[in-house]
Amino acid sequence: MKRHKRIYLIYAAAIFLLPCILVLAFGPDAKSEGAYYDGRYTVNVGGEAVDSERFLVWALAGYVEPDYETECLKAMAVVLRTNLRKALGGRSKISADELGFAYYTEEELEKIWGDGDFVGNYRKLENAVIDTDGAVILNGNGYYIDALFHRVSAGRTRDGAYFGEDYTYLSPVESKSDINSPDYMQLVIYDEATVKRLLSETFHTSFEPKVKPLAQEIILQNEDGDYVEKVTICGREFCADEIAKALKLQSPAFVVEEYKSKMRFLVSGIGHGFGLSIYGSNVFAGEGYGFKEILNYYYANIIIKYE
Repeated sequence: MKRHKRIYLIYAAAIFLLPCILVLAFGPDAKSEGAYYDGRYTVNVGGEAVDSERFLVWALAGYVEPDYETECLKAMAVVLRTNLRKALGGRSKISADELGFAYYTEEELEKIWGDGDFVGNYRKLENAVIDTDGAVILNGNGYYIDALFHRVSAGRTRDGAYFGEDYTYLSPVESKSDINSPDYMQLVIYDEATVKRLLSETFHTSFEPKVKPLAQEIILQNEDGDYVEKVTICGREFCADEIAKALKLQSPAFVVEEYKSKMRFLVSGIGHGFGLSIYGSNVFAGEGYGFKEILNYYYANIIIKYE
């Protein structure tokens, strides 16, 4: 009789605990490829076919910190998924090299975060991907947008007209909170010889001022705002983004002046300035905005679709 009672209690406990076991094993917080990743789209990473949604978790880690606001993480998950799907171009697989995303594998993240923080940090990023499952950004014609983004704006994002009429969804907006970023301002001082060398290495031509010091031979053509669109140096015109890259400036929002026989560059923001500001998004999320509101703020006239 006692034996039958024990068996009954075991069965009763199993039935009671079964839902809990299933939630732990297959719920949205579980990091289980079998439970969540379906293999519809894959990214080739070092010869391994990685489910695209799992890869998005790795890519999120390449651009944000796990302690960022949840809605910011979700917004970035949608941005990265959109760019991935656009790059696929109707295919079901793509290589990580072709994508060009920054990313860290689970093994790399475990080393970066350490054993104590790995599980919690990874789960937070993974949940941002899971909670936006299938969400992508389309333009008014139903095509994937180029969901451009940058780390910190110069206080205002740039106008997509720079790229042409197909980029009207990159309408410039205020992102004033970005000026509070600890990385907002960069001061770079070079001697003239270093500037000439860096420019020559990029453009494969010499830069010799005719009469004035080189700083006075640099003419900036600004867009609406702090960003520079074109730079004329020694009578030749260049794209400001290329000049910023050549001179290792963190943004094309800069001014240049003579400084104690050298050249001083004062730079605002980090990145090209188009589309979503990650720093600004995190501030918006902290103020209670949802990821869809954030995306609709930084991208104009878009459709957020779940595929």
